[in-house]
Amino acid sequence: MTKCGECNEGLLDGAVCSLCKQTFHYNCIGITEGGYRKLGDRKSTWRCPKCKSGGLCLQVNTPTLSPTHEPSSKILEEIRTLSSRMTAFEELVGQIKLMRDEFSELKSSVVEASTIIKDFGLRLQNMEDRLLEVEKTKELINGLQSRVDVLECERDAAEQWNRMNNVELKGIPQTANENLLDLIVSIGSKVNFAVTKQQLNFIARTPSRDYNHPKPIVACFNSRYVKENFVTAVRSFNRESALSANLLGLRGSAKIFANDHLTTRNKVLLNKTKQLAKEMGWRYVWVKHCKIQARRSDSSPVCVIKSDKDLQKITKGEM
Repeated sequence: MTKCGECNEGLLDGAVCSLCKQTFHYNCIGITEGGYRKLGDRKSTWRCPKCKSGGLCLQVNTPTLSPTHEPSSKILEEIRTLSSRMTAFEELVGQIKLMRDEFSELKSSVVEASTIIKDFGLRLQNMEDRLLEVEKTKELINGLQSRVDVLECERDAAEQWNRMNNVELKGIPQTANENLLDLIVSIGSKVNFAVTKQQLNFIARTPSRDYNHPKPIVACFNSRYVKENFVTAVRSFNRESALSANLLGLRGSAKIFANDHLTTRNKVLLNKTKQLAKEMGWRYVWVKHCKIQARRSDSSPVCVIKSDKDLQKITKGEM
């Protein structure tokens, strides 16, 4: 095994002097392994400290220190300590450089994140502005919808008012070349309420989606009071007997009904009222003067149903 030309201890690798040909620990001669490696081709001309000072290390593996050279020994010891510190310092420099690189990457990441957050903030603000616009639009639409509902109610009320003199007859079979005026006069005669043609403004059959039954007949009286008395007479007759087609000389025994001529909206509302009253155990639902009315029992007050909102009177049992 090769021994260090300075401390005479074994070594596997070290700095080789080009003059005395001895091998040295790096620390023993005050250099670092990295520094020696960096010499490259110049390692072939490298000389140990003693050879540089003019002395020769001719005795291979012979300690170069002696009691007479104690100051040199202290210097070498200091050099070794300094070299060790330099090695630690180089490691510290490397760590600082690594930390600097990491900090630079972190700084780039922070800048990138800041840009993303700023962009996100702008988008978020944009979304908030749009949400505010949507809320305003929603409020506007709700206001318009409320106005439309009011207008529809007013229009329906006006239409219903125009039908106040109308009576709707259902269950009368349709025949060819029928005379509806004579038919109304005949019905009045059967129910003991005289009707003249002069009391009628017009009479006609109206379209219907119920193809299983004949089209209803709508008769318009000149006087609302005459119309009301006519409807009352037909209903009274039906309670005691039954006004049917065969009593009028027509085929069939279907019962004939006379009702106020309701608008489409009120007809739908009437069906809802009847269905809900049946579910809630209310006994009476009827129409008078084109107004839908309901009563829970004989002793209960009358509820007028004008809209879907009024159906809560039946649901909650309000009077």
